[in-house]
Amino acid sequence: MNDAFEQDLARSGLTPDDVPSWSVVTGAQATADLGRGEGQRIHCDCIKIPYLDLDGSPILDAGLPFARYRLLQTEVAIGGKYLSRSGSGGHIYVPSRLRDLLTSMADADKYLVAHEGEKKAEALVKAGIPAVGLAGITLWHDVVAHRAAQEDAEAAGKKINVTKDTPINPELLALIQELGVKVVVAMGDSDGMPEPDDFFTPDLIAKKSFKVVSNKRDLVALAVANASVFFSAKALAGALRKAGFQGTVMFCPWAEEEKSDGTRVLHKQGADDWLLADGAEAVKHAVEQRVAENQEKTHARPPRAQNTDFTLDGRGFIPLGMEDASNAAFWSLRAGEIYETNLTKITNAQGLLPLVPLEAACDLWPKYNEKTGEVSVNVPYAVDDLMTTSLARGRFSLSAVRGAGCWPGENPDELVVNGSDGVFLLRAGEQPLPLAPCDSARRTLYVTRPVAPLVLGGEFASSGDIMRVVKLLQRWSWARPRTDPLLLTGWLLMQAILGAIDQRPHAFVTGESGAGKSTLVNVLRDLLRGSLVYSNSGGESSTAGVRQRMSPDAITLILDEFEPDDRALKTGVNQNTDGIFKLLRTAHSAVADKMDDADGALKGTKDGRRGQVYRSIFSCLMAGIQIAKLAQADRNRLLIFELLKVHAGEKPVFADAEMVGRGMRRLMWSRWPLWESRVKLTLEILSRHAPRADNRTQETLSPPVAALLCCLFDNTQDAEAEAFFEKLAPILVEDHILNAGGETDEPDQEKALRRLLSANLPVEHPMGGKDTMPIAKIIVAAGCYGNQASYSTDRNDLALYLAGMTIKKRDNRWWLFVARGHSGLDTAAKAAGYAAVAITQLLARLPGAEDSRQRVGPSLYRGVMIPVEPLIFQNFAEEMQALRDSKDGDDHTVVRGDDNDSLPPLH
Repeated sequence: MNDAFEQDLARSGLTPDDVPSWSVVTGAQATADLGRGEGQRIHCDCIKIPYLDLDGSPILDAGLPFARYRLLQTEVAIGGKYLSRSGSGGHIYVPSRLRDLLTSMADADKYLVAHEGEKKAEALVKAGIPAVGLAGITLWHDVVAHRAAQEDAEAAGKKINVTKDTPINPELLALIQELGVKVVVAMGDSDGMPEPDDFFTPDLIAKKSFKVVSNKRDLVALAVANASVFFSAKALAGALRKAGFQGTVMFCPWAEEEKSDGTRVLHKQGADDWLLADGAEAVKHAVEQRVAENQEKTHARPPRAQNTDFTLDGRGFIPLGMEDASNAAFWSLRAGEIYETNLTKITNAQGLLPLVPLEAACDLWPKYNEKTGEVSVNVPYAVDDLMTTSLARGRFSLSAVRGAGCWPGENPDELVVNGSDGVFLLRAGEQPLPLAPCDSARRTLYVTRPVAPLVLGGEFASSGDIMRVVKLLQRWSWARPRTDPLLLTGWLLMQAILGAIDQRPHAFVTGESGAGKSTLVNVLRDLLRGSLVYSNSGGESSTAGVRQRMSPDAITLILDEFEPDDRALKTGVNQNTDGIFKLLRTAHSAVADKMDDADGALKGTKDGRRGQVYRSIFSCLMAGIQIAKLAQADRNRLLIFELLKVHAGEKPVFADAEMVGRGMRRLMWSRWPLWESRVKLTLEILSRHAPRADNRTQETLSPPVAALLCCLFDNTQDAEAEAFFEKLAPILVEDHILNAGGETDEPDQEKALRRLLSANLPVEHPMGGKDTMPIAKIIVAAGCYGNQASYSTDRNDLALYLAGMTIKKRDNRWWLFVARGHSGLDTAAKAAGYAAVAITQLLARLPGAEDSRQRVGPSLYRGVMIPVEPLIFQNFAEEMQALRDSKDGDDHTVVRGDDNDSLPPLH
């Protein structure tokens, strides 16, 4: 053990065993730990004093464990005997045996000494006196908050000091509350002790400078040797009293020595010097006597009735609890919203106005001016009441907040719906029962939101209405027509109970341009009206934007035009969509009735202290031409619905969709008691028909199917529900597990070619105007009527030229040439769901494709030559002959858009 270390501790009455976490480090190590530069090197050993909390865990500062370093050779000190990392905040030193010491004391007797210096705090605790150490006499305050206030003051040409109005260090407040301390003693060294001015002899005055601290009301003039110690201790006690705690001031006594000539010499004493001079018992007795005097003085004040009811006939508030040591949350009955505030920073009546009107605050906490008779607000009493009632409510978490949508009730068969017309408790067979948004007897509360479902009014949908929706959805051309309309209807029904269920699968509707996605999304929007957030720029939405808009609601989100950008198509990485999919994982399985903050995302705030909780409990439908590259964890949480080209005919419409959608929600709410049994049934049947499917896939398919079964079959039709799904399950497994959308064996390059050939281009009509037709048909028409040897004026050739393409015949073989860098290719590629650069890269991978240089119209381009046979048509000559046979006269030079019933067979 280092002798200098032991000697330094001994001067405070300590041994290394009293401070087991302290250690001796070299000057080089201390220099590195403190991040000091070349000109600030430390050239002696140091005592490393780590700062730990009550549980022995390191206190962090800027992410690093905080410690102070005591130089063992003060003559080499640079910046003082004690050093800490530059820019660090103020922290409270907690002796390792403090908790055990206070645990041994009766609750009514608990007190705490706050004294400058770690060694003094350890010495006091060793003597049986509960204490914490301050890194500096003024460092009881909130350093970060005071530093910001100083910067503002300096900008305004002003200066502020640490006073009783300065916020208290949150660590000190947290210790006082956690330890149940009744009185805090702000202890200073003896040089802060106020004495009569004749106490100091001329000899002492010649050696020291003293400051008079008395005022006009004092009968005796008082002076102190160190005004900073005096005013800092006094300010701490005042700030504690202002925050609603008992705070008192105490100073160590001077050590006096009489010289041979009869003159006195005063020696400054700290707590450790005092303990060595007078002994532990004497010091402990003096401290406890000071505590008793303070309590006697406090108890002598006339008692006041503490307020616990702040409702004020709807004009007041309800305490929700403490968020941390100083921040509390309240429910404002006037605003119908949550109000959060730092109680330690309420210093005047204006700080109470968000909670209560000024007149009511005067009634609750009156302060009488005996001279004028005026009544104002007793702010310290108000803060004391708010702190006491908030502490009694316990910890408040924003995860208790519920937004719009349907949520679980207190009992298994109950639901609570936070709607646009109020908050209602739903029980099967009963009328909706209105609930107060916030009730002190309930752990959850419901906030008003801009979008919320209508609860009252309207009829319940019938099973016939559900089948109307299924039949409407069957009018689209689905890649899996046997199951997609049913599964999508079930997904719609599931949206009514999002906050009450444990699994919320998301959906993706994909299909090439012209497949009817926009029409479908508009119908879904009508059915979900009132419980839906819609964005027509889904791919541009940010993760933060989605999280903040949807929290804390349990409703549906539709992200239309959800396309990966050019960078994603080339690299597979899209920061926005990847972040949204990560958020959707949380939204898929977050549990509403868990009050643990970890159930949501924790995001930092500007003050750097409290993380904002965002809860994600919603279901999302995305619509786009191209599905982003998905991780397996995201794919398993997603229902993929793929649309094919819409056949000719009128667009499907649903005139009363909004009314039917409202009835579907009411029907689903009324069938809630069936939910658990229908989910169990679907999982059992799916596991039999798809034993190798992973649990997540089965859990994704189960909720929409269970919702469909709940609404098609009532509580007397369990057998019918089971028989229905037994027939549907094998088809569902084939469609959505064995041949799931987004996971076909079709190579990317073949999919790109298929989609490009299906994209529509405008073609001039001989009689004026334009028709649109798929590129595949334009190729056939250009082969029949175009001119491949030179620049052609044929309408079909011109349509291909404008899209950056042309057909060529070489060595008796037909080729499609796609030009790189042609501006017209952007439009065709976009219609296929790709960026132009991506589609040419994919087409170049096709078997038989060649890099070539060809004319497109009058200009030469580098691009990709694709053999028409067999990649586009199995027999191109037959396709051209079929076209010639079907056309007569001048119409041969164009194919009408009316012929676009189906695409030519692509092989």
